[in-house]
Amino acid sequence: MRTVDPKDPLRIYHSVQVGDLCDLILLDTRSYRDQQDLAAVADSSRTLLGAAQADWLESELLVSRDRGARWRIIVQQVLMLQLKKITDRNADTWDGYQASRDRVLSFIRAEAIQDVVVLSGDWHSAWAGELAIDPFASAPGEAASPVAVEFHCPAVTSPLPSGLAQLWTDAQDLAPHPHVAWVDFAHRGYLSLDVTRDGIRAEWCFSQTTKERDPTHQVAKAFYVAAGSARLIEDAV
Repeated sequence: MRTVDPKDPLRIYHSVQVGDLCDLILLDTRSYRDQQDLAAVADSSRTLLGAAQADWLESELLVSRDRGARWRIIVQQVLMLQLKKITDRNADTWDGYQASRDRVLSFIRAEAIQDVVVLSGDWHSAWAGELAIDPFASAPGEAASPVAVEFHCPAVTSPLPSGLAQLWTDAQDLAPHPHVAWVDFAHRGYLSLDVTRDGIRAEWCFSQTTKERDPTHQVAKAFYVAAGSARLIEDAV
């Protein structure tokens, strides 16, 4: 967190260059969004980022690509993956602002911007998945092909939001979601990234308990995405 613009002290979206390895593109999906409305999630006029920030994001993605950074890591607050069972019950994700998500993913595809990773949180659970414009396309093709991957970190200590786990009870819930590689609602912990020019490895470290000051943490799951790919590979832990 830092003051990005002294004339606009509430603005937090900005980017950080880490040599030619990656650009951290940090968004604000809270301050500029339209009011949540389950009845209007498909309304093309609704925005999660606001006009200025959406334009800025596209500009930053182009700058990052053109300067030769290997990775573009978009850091933001809410889940971007499309979820069939959640959309009609919770508008507090990118599912609640479908036009904004379509714009971002379509821009990445149209401009051939590779090596994009989205980091998210807020749902107090762990997720890994691939981001496609339409992951539910009936046949493999342009629309269903992923353009980025998403890693979602769990809460450190706080519990799962009420009612969320009941929506995802077993593997049958994931079956209609081929782009969701993994989800865990049961554990608390954190997410760690190892970023190299060849790939990014994400590790979810879970705590055995939230009732002790220094609990043991263990790596529970790991996924890897190789440079030049938008496909997740489960890695050994």
